Amino acid sequence: MRVVGVLFGADGIGSRRDRGDTMFHVSPIGHRAPDPDPTVTNFAVAPSRLASRRHPDTIGRMVPRELLVSVEMFSSLNSDEVDRLVEEARVISLERNQVLFREGDEAHNLYVVVNGRLAMSRASFDKRESVLALMEPGDLFGEMPMFDHRARSADAKALETSRVVEVPYEPLRDLYHSRPELLWEVVSLLANRLRSMDDALADTMFLDVAGRTAKRLLELAGDKDSFQLPITQEELAGMVGASRERVNKAISSFIRLHWLEQTDRTYRILDRAALTQRSR
Repeated sequence: MRVVGVLFGADGIGSRRDRGDTMFHVSPIGHRAPDPDPTVTNFAVAPSRLASRRHPDTIGRMVPRELLVSVEMFSSLNSDEVDRLVEEARVISLERNQVLFREGDEAHNLYVVVNGRLAMSRASFDKRESVLALMEPGDLFGEMPMFDHRARSADAKALETSRVVEVPYEPLRDLYHSRPELLWEVVSLLANRLRSMDDALADTMFLDVAGRTAKRLLELAGDKDSFQLPITQEELAGMVGASRERVNKAISSFIRLHWLEQTDRTYRILDRAALTQRSR
């Protein structure tokens, strides 16, 4: 399954969004972007320090041009404009649980996922973590500070070995200044996020924990009846906007009703129609 995320107010344009008790709608699509050249920069220090380690002779070969062209925000760029982004961008490699940036960090770049999976999350005052979104291949995130000049509004952490393309803000700002009509793509994304916010508010008002759990599981499963949960149960609880105990109780009830079967982290949907009805 692949999703493109539009994260409302948490550093991401793309598609799925869950924030505490507010769930953001997930829109599955079929395209999966190609992998880039395997020679990648290893992310081991802060983004600002990594910038000085770029090698201008290898950046263009590292960045998958097709991936950038497939992103809606860049879809109206001409060939020369895409070439400029490719020259300025680079690929960063992340290990499992490695943090790309943290809430409050100064921001200078946006990112597109090449492969792997990242979680966008925020922590409460008592250190509880809520997963706001899962970013998967083709998803764009981290662009919000380019427009409002504010700090990062969420943490971004790799859930598995991943690669992302890092695109600096400045060449994009230059493009938008020289061709303001390109901002219509951004307006379109903002409109989609508002629609997603409407869905999220409806979920919060009309669905209980079991209903939201059913909806999250169906979204994670996509078209497959058998799937592995790509996140921990704690992270799933954060997406549902409830405690782990309440989410586990909901899953147990689905298993007891023979709607769902579970073996470790592998789930099998036995009655999709019943789960779908429970998620509405």
